[in-house]
Amino acid sequence: MNNADDRKTAIAFIKKHFIKTDEKVCTMSSYRLKHELQYSTNVYMTEQDFVKLMEELGYTKTIRNNWKMNLSPELSKHIRNRECGLW
Repeated sequence: MNNADDRKTAIAFIKKHFIKTDEKVCTMSSYRLKHELQYSTNVYMTEQDFVKLMEELGYTKTIRNNWKMNLSPELSKHIRNRECGLW
């Protein structure tokens, strides 16, 4: 991250779009998730910094290294549209 404003933007994005859960897991890699942050906010983070921030915010991983969370419906739709070339 480049500055404190980038950190605030990243935190706001994570809190809005990554919904903590103990029952479901997100199978997207940390690398892919940090790119979703970058695509949506123009905030660049290394994967290591992204993982550290997620852990600071209380997000946890499974034994298989998947995040225990759901994606917001808004972000899920955005990802599907981009994958289909609709953005």
